[in-house]
Amino acid sequence: MSAVFLKLCLILSVEFFDIFSQLDLLPTAESGQFALEKILKLSGWRLSVTPEKRKPFARVCVSLGVELDFTELAKGFVGVSNKPGRVKEIVETVNRTLENPKTMFGFKDAPSLRGRIGYAET
Repeated sequence: MSAVFLKLCLILSVEFFDIFSQLDLLPTAESGQFALEKILKLSGWRLSVTPEKRKPFARVCVSLGVELDFTELAKGFVGVSNKPGRVKEIVETVNRTLENPKTMFGFKDAPSLRGRIGYAET
């Protein structure tokens, strides 16, 4: 879909399964979001329009687990950090496990924690 958005609308976007993030200029952000949503609907996608899923344009945004900060873009800098709460969530999980070592991780819990730690440190 990112190739379609670029070809039809000249809008850069990133997709990961069913998550779409667009990179746009402030003056065209609203019309760009409208155009991308129309293309997705015409392609058969059902879009979530809840406030936590459908975010308006912002200079600082969260996408795919990272916080992107474009406030210094004019100076050639883009900030990339863990999304708010990610590190706190990891610390709480580890502390909970250390406090009660007899508590077993489920089949999915250990690989998930390992992945979150690995992602957080990069």
